[in-house]
Amino acid sequence: IVSCEPVEEETKVFPEITSLDNTLWYSYDSKAQVFYDIKYNADNQGVMLGYSEQERINEIVNRPFNYTFTPATEDINAIVRVDFEDGQHYGGLLIPKGHFQINLQDVYIIQLYETDAEGEVIYNVDGSMKSTLQMWME
Repeated sequence: IVSCEPVEEETKVFPEITSLDNTLWYSYDSKAQVFYDIKYNADNQGVMLGYSEQERINEIVNRPFNYTFTPATEDINAIVRVDFEDGQHYGGLLIPKGHFQINLQDVYIIQLYETDAEGEVIYNVDGSMKSTLQMWME
């Protein structure tokens, strides 16, 4: 009879994000094949830059936005609200690092849903969400 001791996995502990100030996030739109850099500045303003290639040479999207960030509590994840200057609004959650991986790296995720000006999620007639944005940061 062979016996093995259970392998104890190391529990990873990641710092909690308490501010989005001066952070850089990434996203990719596989349908339009656009690579995004999303910059959150310290003045609650940011910009979403889109490029036609992963090397980020040819800029094809430049969307300034204002944002608000509410840090997580014991009961809820952090909340992110993004209001683009062109009038489009998004709201959603910051998911702590350790729940998702991209390219085998643990990442923080911001999952946003298109909303109306009051913050209510907008749905299509078939019940699906009109638009979503997902971004990550290592």
